[in-house]
Amino acid sequence: MTFLSQEKAEMGGTVEEAPEYLQDAVIELQDDSDCKNIFDSGMNLEKFWCRRATLHIQLRETALRYLIVFSTTYLCEQGFSSLLEIKNKQSNRLDVSDNMSLAISNIHPKIEKLVKEFQPQKSL
Repeated sequence: MTFLSQEKAEMGGTVEEAPEYLQDAVIELQDDSDCKNIFDSGMNLEKFWCRRATLHIQLRETALRYLIVFSTTYLCEQGFSSLLEIKNKQSNRLDVSDNMSLAISNIHPKIEKLVKEFQPQKSL
């Protein structure tokens, strides 16, 4: 039983099912005893694969092509949900681009800092 048997059982794949250009890389990964020792040590799976990614570049590139689809789909769905929420709250506004930019951004504004730095217009 190879150390990838658990992963194979969970994901339902064999070397023969991999694309032909990846089969050698999968066999090399399965036969890597150093890799097996690290895996058997109980290391967190994310850390394990992050460390091994530099050694198995072809597998990493293929995996990333498949995994990136999920993150972009998630961001798209998040954007549509934000748009629906904004349009429901502010149905009279036609241009929601500023609100959308804020809603889907990972950057959170520092409102308190902005308020402290704001200088009211002086009357003449």
